[in-house]
Amino acid sequence: ASCSTPAAVACGWRGHVLADQVVLQASIAEGSGAGGAEDKAEQKAKEKKMKSPLAVKKAQGRRKKKHALDEKVAGLYSWRFVRCARIWCAATASVPSLSGLLHVCGVVVSSACRSKHQVLLYYPFVHQMCKAMAGMVEPSGKMVPVSAHLLKALEGAVSQLDTAKKKNLRKTGTTMEATADVDTKLRFSGARMSEAGTMVGIARAALGVLTDHVGVLARSPCFPELTFPIAHALKKISKQSRHKIAQRIQDLVKTMHKTSEVVKARRAKLGCVGDIDKLLVWPEDKLPAAEYRQQYLEMRAKEELQKVEAEKSAPKRKRGGSDDEEDDDEDDEERPQQSQPTEEEAEAERRRLKNEQNRKRKRAKIVLAKAKIQKLAEMNKRGMTTTDEVQEMQFSDDE
Repeated sequence: ASCSTPAAVACGWRGHVLADQVVLQASIAEGSGAGGAEDKAEQKAKEKKMKSPLAVKKAQGRRKKKHALDEKVAGLYSWRFVRCARIWCAATASVPSLSGLLHVCGVVVSSACRSKHQVLLYYPFVHQMCKAMAGMVEPSGKMVPVSAHLLKALEGAVSQLDTAKKKNLRKTGTTMEATADVDTKLRFSGARMSEAGTMVGIARAALGVLTDHVGVLARSPCFPELTFPIAHALKKISKQSRHKIAQRIQDLVKTMHKTSEVVKARRAKLGCVGDIDKLLVWPEDKLPAAEYRQQYLEMRAKEELQKVEAEKSAPKRKRGGSDDEEDDDEDDEERPQQSQPTEEEAEAERRRLKNEQNRKRKRAKIVLAKAKIQKLAEMNKRGMTTTDEVQEMQFSDDE
């Protein structure tokens, strides 16, 4: 304090400033305990009022765009789109005059499939798209890539089966009866995704479409080159899994290896090919993958027949909020549409509701008036009021 140099004066000034800051922070901390929440609420309200109309309009525009996009996306994952995809895939593959649209149709369906092939919740939709694309190969004789989407779903389902908790495995089981059916819905519910039966159903369905696709490609001379990446990915999945589904994956890989040896032997004896654009050259006989495909199709037909017989023998159930029936709401075409009322009927209904409200309001007024008169009469009897006179009123319920 006794020093009068400029440095000492500066140091003293800084010390006072720091002390003032500490005191100010302490006072703010004390005030923020009780009234801090109210101050924050008032500040938020002021900030909301201070927003400019331009910012509000921009926010509303963003919300409208997002809502419109959600509606478009909801239209994509619907049975209407699935049926259209099936029809166009079958038509472009079998009708010669529409063969020029084969590539365009394949790109559209593959893009729709790619949008959700990493989300197991939407695997039923991906399954429908893959089945439509796999059905284009045999009638058209053109290569349509399907295996990437199926391998992605198969890998995700098998990995979740391996990491599933024991209580979930005991609760749902892994038998064929407990597996989820992917042919009757477009998405699973969140509760079903934690069950082992759902993952088993996804793995079996993906492996079935792969078996069908590989069995058709077995008729091509380039089968070893086309299926080498598929066999490598399946082998990797089966080695990492300890589930029973891994045995079926290994059986498919062995069948593909046997088919590759047979195709290589036939290809060595093959002479000049007339049409080099032809994909499927040989018939299905004496090809291990084609025979394996036929066995799978027969087994699949038997399972479908058993399901139909079980549905016929089972009692009719009421429409409820079960997980298996969650996607029935998306099929609006199968439900009978209610007839819309005419303008005259709507106007009459509005008038009727308005008159009923008026009658209820009048009755309420009458009840209140009667209660008031009764209370005044009791007060007169007790002598509390001698000058008030109760006027008689006529009431009618027909008003």
